[in-house]
Amino acid sequence: GEANATRDRLRRAGLDKDWPTQDPDARPDETFGEPLGRGEGVERALDLDRPTTAYAVMGSAIRGRRGESLDANRKRLGALWERFARVAATNPVAWDRSAPDADAIITPGPDNRMVAFPYTKALCANNRVDMASALVVCSLERARSLGVRTDAGVFPLVALAATDTPRLVDRADLSRVPALEALVAETWRVSGLGLDDIDVFELYACFPSLVELSTEALGLADDDPRPPTVTGGLGFAGAPLNNSAGQGLAALTRAVREAGGIGLLHANGGSAANKHALGLYGVRPPAGGFRVATVSVDAPRISVVEESTPDVEVDGTVEAYTVVHDRERPARTLGALRVDPATRTWFASDDAELARQAESADLLGARLHRRADGSVAP
Repeated sequence: GEANATRDRLRRAGLDKDWPTQDPDARPDETFGEPLGRGEGVERALDLDRPTTAYAVMGSAIRGRRGESLDANRKRLGALWERFARVAATNPVAWDRSAPDADAIITPGPDNRMVAFPYTKALCANNRVDMASALVVCSLERARSLGVRTDAGVFPLVALAATDTPRLVDRADLSRVPALEALVAETWRVSGLGLDDIDVFELYACFPSLVELSTEALGLADDDPRPPTVTGGLGFAGAPLNNSAGQGLAALTRAVREAGGIGLLHANGGSAANKHALGLYGVRPPAGGFRVATVSVDAPRISVVEESTPDVEVDGTVEAYTVVHDRERPARTLGALRVDPATRTWFASDDAELARQAESADLLGARLHRRADGSVAP
């Protein structure tokens, strides 16, 4: 668990936390996988190592692939997030149970500022929370010895993980995550189950673009009667960043037991949605035992012009972008220009007119000239 809300209140009040501290030389007893990483090079320069920026850029690419207008996209995102808000309103441990409607979610205002267009604060994860969760995991034999009825337990069926291209700037298609698509396919193959067998879902929901990607990979329609969450997501239920999936799993375990069926959990981490895991859980022991696997994915990559030629000037077509806001106004428009099928470049501009156009008339598909300093002109 985490106590970021309390920490922030103490800091604003100028009070010492007086909490136990960890030895700076302490090392974990066991580690898993590769370091997460948080961007480097052009990603760091463009703030693409900030989740709000990266996921908003991915969201614009998804919108472009779907052929949506700015207005249609914002309305769809609002309707999607309203579903999460409704679930959070029924979750007794959710941080925000106010259940705003779609219009309130997507409309900027004093309490809902624009963060990275089109993501308002209400469309972003909230990590200023005090939250914790716990699960008891043991063998069926041990549970029975403790007097736990078999029908009171929830059984892990399968757990699979996959890793995509770490850096967003290197991905050939900014609107897709091949690792997630392969992970879903392999989960169905290994488990022998399919979408229709799932009773309850807990999809990792830090930002709308990730839910768009996971529901697409699963084939879960926006109007499916099964909600995509049992918690309300990281925006409304809360996002203790080191335990968000743990919060979800605790809630899903309860929901699976109540439904008497099967639940699916999606977990995400790393840089710009590059690490994924899926778990299936049910009320009956898996016939073939619990299975764990890692899915190997060779995701296509693309060259970034300015990393080999720093002062390049080049023309390209906008394939993804966002407008990053400070607390009062648009601060910077940034995005990707596709130069040719194998090459892209990235741009950043503090031009107010470009930001206005990006948020009102759309930049996707526009031809722009990238100057040597990374700014752009028509």
